[in-house]
Amino acid sequence: MGVRSDLRLAARQLRRAPLVSLAAVLTLALAIGANTAVFSAVRTLLLVSLPFAQADELHVIWARLPGAPFPRLPLSYPDFDRLRTQLRGTAEVAAWTSLDSTRVAIERDPPLEVRYGVATTNLLAVLGVAPVRGHGFARSEEKAAANREILLGHELWERLGGDPRLVGGTLRLDGASYRVAGVLPRAFRFGGNAEV
Repeated sequence: MGVRSDLRLAARQLRRAPLVSLAAVLTLALAIGANTAVFSAVRTLLLVSLPFAQADELHVIWARLPGAPFPRLPLSYPDFDRLRTQLRGTAEVAAWTSLDSTRVAIERDPPLEVRYGVATTNLLAVLGVAPVRGHGFARSEEKAAANREILLGHELWERLGGDPRLVGGTLRLDGASYRVAGVLPRAFRFGGNAEV
């Protein structure tokens, strides 16, 4: 009986001062939301390991520009190539760039806009990831601009119908034809969620 009377009293107090009640509820909601966001960030950044083989041996290499507003810059391809040559035999080096903000259109009816990224041919080998269909890129294809091959993210492959015959076939992206080399695993996320 005492709990019911306490609840009635609390309800009456809340009705008497609706602005104070609203402020209390909003403050509580904001605090819970902020707490959830912080714990999610800590879990993602510190507690969950990367979903790659030997993730503790992976490192990200940046170029430095002291005094610049953004001192960490991506390496240029010539700098990357020089670094790869210097480290040959001691470490495997791969590079990628995420072009999330740039979308390409897969020429279909209707056209399908997708996010894409560009990677060196050995990125999947460095990460210990193998396509679930088809194959990755061959090292000999890296500098040959004529070899236009793409890998599809698993979700994109499913949106395109999940047809196994897509692998080995061609897709037209923004007017150019690309051979589909393979399909990436469902759990694989490539720099910024690139789909191609």
